[in-house]
Amino acid sequence: MKKTKKNDLKILEGDFKKDRVKKNIPRMPRGLSPDSKRWWKKMVRTLDSSILLPGDRIALMLLCDALAIYERVKKRIEEVGQTYQTIDEDGNKITLMRPEVEIENMYFKEIFSLLKEFQLTPNSRTVVRD
Repeated sequence: MKKTKKNDLKILEGDFKKDRVKKNIPRMPRGLSPDSKRWWKKMVRTLDSSILLPGDRIALMLLCDALAIYERVKKRIEEVGQTYQTIDEDGNKITLMRPEVEIENMYFKEIFSLLKEFQLTPNSRTVVRD
C-alpha cells in the first residue's frame, strides 16, 4: 500500500493540491449563540483541517462559547470600568474590583488553555507531540 505524504511535505516539494485535501471540519452544533456562531466560523477558517477531527466538536464549541462570553464581559468592563466604590461597615468609602473582572480573568485562562489544545499559540505549535 502506498504511504501518503503529509501536507507540509507536499507544500515543500511543490506538489500540494488544495482541492485534494480532505476537510475534517466538524459541523456547527445547534444552540450556539449568535456570537458563538460567529466565533465558530472564524475558528474553523483558522484551524488547520489536518489536525481538526469531527470529535473535536465539543472542545471547539467550548472555545467559541468562551470567546463570545469573554468578548461580552470585556465590553461591559469597558463601559463601567474595572472598579466601583462602596461604603464599608465603618462608613468609609472603599474601591472594589468589579465581579466582571474576575469573570474576564477566568475566561481568559480557559480560552488560553483551549487555544493551546488547538495549537493556536506560538509555543504550542513548536512542541512536538507523540
